[in-house]
Amino acid sequence: MKLLDTSVLIEIDIGGKGVLEKARELDAEGRHAISTISLYEFYWGTYRKYKIGF
Repeated sequence: MKLLDTSVLIEIDIGGKGVLEKARELDAEGRHAISTISLYEFYWGTYRKYKIGF
């Protein structure tokens, strides 16, 4: 299992092609996860950027 960092989540969210290809490779290898800290950072960044709640 691979642990993905917040920067990877952000790149996937904005559609970074290199990161999307790597994420697809990880999908083929098996499972991957994110930490609760990365989840919080991603949600907080999204909230601050768009001023929306979850």
